[in-house]
Amino acid sequence: MSIIQFMQQEQEHQTGMIWDYVSPSRLSLWMKCPLAFRRRYIDGWKTIPSPALFVGKVTHAVLAHVYRLRQAEQVCSPDALPTIVAEGWKFAMETDPPYFEDTASEEKSRFQILDLATAYLTSTLIHDEIPTAIEKRYEVPLIDPSTGEDFGIPLVGIVDLVLQEDCGNVIVDFKTASTSSLSALQHELQLTAYSYCFREAMEQNELRCEVRQLVKTKTPKVHTHRFPSRSDEHFSRFFGLIREYLDRANRHETKDQGLHRRCTREERISRSCAYRRREGLGKDDPRIMHG
Repeated sequence: MSIIQFMQQEQEHQTGMIWDYVSPSRLSLWMKCPLAFRRRYIDGWKTIPSPALFVGKVTHAVLAHVYRLRQAEQVCSPDALPTIVAEGWKFAMETDPPYFEDTASEEKSRFQILDLATAYLTSTLIHDEIPTAIEKRYEVPLIDPSTGEDFGIPLVGIVDLVLQEDCGNVIVDFKTASTSSLSALQHELQLTAYSYCFREAMEQNELRCEVRQLVKTKTPKVHTHRFPSRSDEHFSRFFGLIREYLDRANRHETKDQGLHRRCTREERISRSCAYRRREGLGKDDPRIMHG
């Protein structure tokens, strides 16, 4: 199956009203800016992706295709990447194009995808890895493991990659970024959500989680950040956040109280500080910063 066919399947899943399911991306946007959340998920505004977001999307699709070839016991050499990137780029430009200032910036983004994929392929021993799930969409019931409370709405998570190792499975999340730094809160949210989805669907715990970061420097670099299996504290914070998210939606706060104005930087910092105080976390608490 070609990269285009898989990208078409992925696009078909990117629908659903606010009460159809909870997802890490929805939670993350709601935490960052309620106004942006309202416009996208309640009012149904269609936004044009930024060039950076577009580069990340196509790069993810290319890496997923490379691992599907590996799963089929086929070798993907760096020489094959230009064709794969060209097919993925063409489909993405036809279905959800970003705004480029000029032709030069468009070409720069296209070659950036090729450079990032090449850097990953040459720095990672893909032939030694055993992928068991690629761009896997999990949909599982949201049940608080500590209280047994059923939230009555599913959690949907699309996990980039699951690798099988001798002692268990590794959950892998790809990131493209201009620097090697990670957002602590968003990072914890995504990995905990993916861990919960994997555990509910597979009835086993993950061995660890990894964030493989493709850094868009002049010479692209690949950094792998490893984190231990998610703990009870991670899930306690995760379900506390979901409870607050659903409670505010039920009280129509998303419509009447909090989403008609843009969040200021001070409000975002205040929300982050309040979260840490509520969970008893310090500014550099290792439970957030390092898993």
